Amino acid sequence: MHNPVFKCLHVREIPSQPHASMENVRIQRLLSEESDSAPVTCAIVHIPAGSQPEKHIHEHSEDILYVLAGRGMFWIAGEVFPVTPGTFVRVPKGVLHAPFEIQEDLTLYNIWAPAK
Repeated sequence: MHNPVFKCLHVREIPSQPHASMENVRIQRLLSEESDSAPVTCAIVHIPAGSQPEKHIHEHSEDILYVLAGRGMFWIAGEVFPVTPGTFVRVPKGVLHAPFEIQEDLTLYNIWAPAK
């Protein structure tokens, strides 16, 4: 149900889709500019163990992540950080970054602001 004023749904109601540029990564878009006229994009991102997503940059959006489940590492502008449930990550726009060494399937709550 589309309503530009509010949105309430369960993540089980949102189909998982392949990520546009990351092999084996799946995404569930919760909120977006396209479908909701929202100024941010919010999604659940699923990265399977053993995946090695490419380093990438979001030229126009900050990338804000909160780890819901799993375990791995994050590379941000040459620095390396472990990520586990409860880890919060902020990647400013224009900064090269990537998750790597995914030891347990990662589930992330991801926000891009402004919307991408």
